Amino acid sequence: MELIYYNIRLIVVGDGPLKNECQEYVQANKLDDIFWEGKQTGRIVAQYYSTCDIYCSPAIFGESFGIVLLEAMASKKPVVAFSNTGYKELLKGTKGEDFLATPKDEVELSSKLEKLIIDEKLRKEMGEWGLKEAEKYSWDKIADRVLNFYKKCS
Repeated sequence: MELIYYNIRLIVVGDGPLKNECQEYVQANKLDDIFWEGKQTGRIVAQYYSTCDIYCSPAIFGESFGIVLLEAMASKKPVVAFSNTGYKELLKGTKGEDFLATPKDEVELSSKLEKLIIDEKLRKEMGEWGLKEAEKYSWDKIADRVLNFYKKCS
């Protein structure tokens, strides 16, 4: 994509079991504009969410729920990810499901990213949608659901 879209930067936040392999690939292919920030927490992560245009999570290992997707959505960012168990469950039956790619299918993931890169209106629409969707998972809403569940049980 760097050859087609010259103004793209990739900021990698976090570490994972494939980090070294990915860094070797970047070096071997002389890819510029890729920055490795390592594991971050709290406000620093929030700053990365606020500065990005698109959040991509190419996690291929089991994500139990998809908190990082919710955080990005709550930051009004469109999300693209591999369809692992947690992400699939979070976005099942929603517009967000269209931006989940088959795990390990880099071509499909790139295609979904490219849709958002070239269409600013779609990026904004998916960011707005994500914010509304993330609000369903606020602590207040979750507390209400738990309370209602207990009321039904008693």
